[in-house]
Amino acid sequence: MGMALWALLLWQWHTVVSQTVEVQLEQIKKDVAQKMFSQDALKKEFSAMLETEKEKMKEQIMAKVDEKITARAKEEEKEEKSRDALSKQVQELEGTLAKQKKEHEAAVTALKSSLAEQTAEIAKALDLYQRSLSQH
Repeated sequence: MGMALWALLLWQWHTVVSQTVEVQLEQIKKDVAQKMFSQDALKKEFSAMLETEKEKMKEQIMAKVDEKITARAKEEEKEEKSRDALSKQVQELEGTLAKQKKEHEAAVTALKSSLAEQTAEIAKALDLYQRSLSQH
């Protein structure tokens, strides 16, 4: 009978131990599942944060690009206005030069004409002088 009691105690201890192991395994499974769930939640939160940061960076980059494009457009507009102003100045100078050239040519023509008249008058005077000399 001592042996039967011992066997009964052994069987009860085994049941308690095996039940405890099963309970512990169940608890470990729950803990692991909870940790995996927490990790998933953290991953999702981290991914969302990363996505938000990416969007912010993209917006900042686009803002800088827009800023540079706008600055370049303004610079090109200034250059175009400057070119237009220079072109206008060149046209004005060309007009002034053409006018001066005409005035100069007119003055040269007038001078030549005047010189021709003076030469003719001198020739006439010399001719008259020669005639008067030959008459005496």
